[in-house]
Amino acid sequence: GADVLRAHLGQALPEYMVPAAYLRLDALPVTPNGKLDRRALPAPEGDAYARHDYEAPVGETERALAEIWAEVLGLERVSRHDNFFELGGHSLLAMQLIAYMREVDLHVEVQALFEAPTPAELARLLAPPVAEAPSDGGPEARGSGGRAIPVRPSGSRPPLFLVHEGAGSTAYAQVLHPHIDPEIPVYALPAPSLSDAPLRTVEGMAARLVRMIREVQPAGPYRVAGWSFGGTLAYEIASQLLGEDEAVEFVGMIDSFHPGHPRLAARDAADEHGALLHVARMAPDAGAGAGAGAGADLEAAAPGEVELEAFVARCRAEGRLPAHVTVAQFREMRDHRRAHERALREYRPQPVPVAVHQFPAAESPEPDPSRGWAAVLPAPLLQVVPVPGTHLSMMSPPHAGALGAALSRRLDAPRAGGGPGVRDAVPLVKLRGGRPGVAPLFCVPGAGTSVTSFIELAGCVDPSWPVLGLQPRGMDGGTVPHTTVAAAAEHYLRAVREACPEGPLHLLGHSFGGWVAFEMALRLREAGRPAASLTLLDSEVPDDDGSSIREYDGRDAFLALVEVLELTAERPLGIGSADAAVRDEGGRLKLLHGRMLECGLINARSTHETLYGPLRTFARCLRTTYRPAGVYPGPLRLVLVDDPRRDADANRAQLAETVHGWRRWAPGLVFSAGAGNHVTALRPPHVASLAACLARDRG
Repeated sequence: GADVLRAHLGQALPEYMVPAAYLRLDALPVTPNGKLDRRALPAPEGDAYARHDYEAPVGETERALAEIWAEVLGLERVSRHDNFFELGGHSLLAMQLIAYMREVDLHVEVQALFEAPTPAELARLLAPPVAEAPSDGGPEARGSGGRAIPVRPSGSRPPLFLVHEGAGSTAYAQVLHPHIDPEIPVYALPAPSLSDAPLRTVEGMAARLVRMIREVQPAGPYRVAGWSFGGTLAYEIASQLLGEDEAVEFVGMIDSFHPGHPRLAARDAADEHGALLHVARMAPDAGAGAGAGAGADLEAAAPGEVELEAFVARCRAEGRLPAHVTVAQFREMRDHRRAHERALREYRPQPVPVAVHQFPAAESPEPDPSRGWAAVLPAPLLQVVPVPGTHLSMMSPPHAGALGAALSRRLDAPRAGGGPGVRDAVPLVKLRGGRPGVAPLFCVPGAGTSVTSFIELAGCVDPSWPVLGLQPRGMDGGTVPHTTVAAAAEHYLRAVREACPEGPLHLLGHSFGGWVAFEMALRLREAGRPAASLTLLDSEVPDDDGSSIREYDGRDAFLALVEVLELTAERPLGIGSADAAVRDEGGRLKLLHGRMLECGLINARSTHETLYGPLRTFARCLRTTYRPAGVYPGPLRLVLVDDPRRDADANRAQLAETVHGWRRWAPGLVFSAGAGNHVTALRPPHVASLAACLARDRG
């Protein structure tokens, strides 16, 4: 009867969705693995849908959508208010439906179907938006569209976010969530469509997913997990949330290999096709043979160089691939997987101060249960929980049940770590004591630079001024750098208020530190304590689009750091892109350390390991976007210097553009030309020019 049908479908169907023809069956037809065989069900009788009030689609878009709904779901007709998933739709049918829609120029991403699952709702979503002026986020900027998919939105406890795996699929979330504590809401974080502007770094992909998470859950504590490549993304998501000074309660990696593990470099076409076939078969009614041992022989069935269309056709004919999975969908999964593996090659995770749970497949031939992560995390924080199955079969019955139970137990376990990443020392360094009662100057360094960059300035200003530097987090290589300007500003302001609880104060920010100083000034004014002066030294204009994503992989960030160090040395270091391409992170830093020693830029007793913290903090700043929350109404001194890599005309044009851009955010801006270059402006003799500007603004 109806209860049996609901049990087989795994969902609470309303009465009108249980046709009379089904109710008269003595037994429901099932596939060999025990699932309901929809194809073997008899057609419903003429009055089977009489309990549902049919409402004809309205308008051309709704009619087109209803026709596609009916074709994909095998129904005679679909009402404008029929829910795709209540009619029996699932994730792979959703992909097919989206593909059919694109054939008639109706373009949405698959996650839109979860937000608008009826023809009427989706037609409204497809309505042309009010035209807006386009914004250009710059050459490194990428869009960050998409929303979390509510797999199970109800529950009394903090939600668990499951990250898409290497093929871009979230189908495994549908497999796992029935086995996870029902009081824990579950959301899936989807990959972008390949038709979108591509994201090519793990950090960029994670930044997009962090925004999805915070739309659902604005504040922590957060719980995030992922299978395979998704586990690596979950780790980076946790790092970025900690960089926003948010609490992370749970990080789960389900058989996820460290990016530097030799196993990843040894993957071949059979590995790839076998994994893709397994992912494609995870959705409900994927076909016979998708049971406990389904993953065991997939690799043997995947010839390495067979043309893709023929391979897909063969797998479909042999029952290894659902009939509704198209060649285009399989190709998209493959392309996602290859893009993700390229991103992995340039990703080097840094330690995080929270417990990370690794769930290795117990039947894997890999001998290291940590999957290489023990090299990054100490034993108390890395907790290894073996689960039954292989890398593929762990996501099939009955192993998926054991995995879900293990996840639930760990989600309930006491936490090791998990608080915000701000439990470190006060970031304030006194550079000059000054005289009591004199308003202090607080200095914010540029990207990847410490407070020592202001030592010469402290010796150049009036000796009565107290001068204090605010040390960026992450420079020591052991703490997590801030991932947003807002988090860094609030972190610094806590130290400023403690050191100077009342009275006037002055702010100076250099380069990226100018953004942080500007945000501090906005917050101080909002709190009723405006800065006595605000000076920005050679800071870029903030972003017009705060939702953009700046992508720098490890090689990009390293070469950008080399350019900054060449400005410091005022000579080339002789390191180019070819040098970076043939070395990993450690090799690059060894090369850079040697060249810095030759130029006298680093102490001879240092080692290349001392550069890890500055490089990773610098890279995090490069990837950070910033759009101020409002306009700063007070006076702002903007000091700009020439770039020796540009000619005079290019420098004049850049100067005018920067001044114009900043005036949007600070109408009271006063411009001054500084001396030296972006780095040497803080060194003698050029620093005297900056000191004179500061003195004028203090009166």
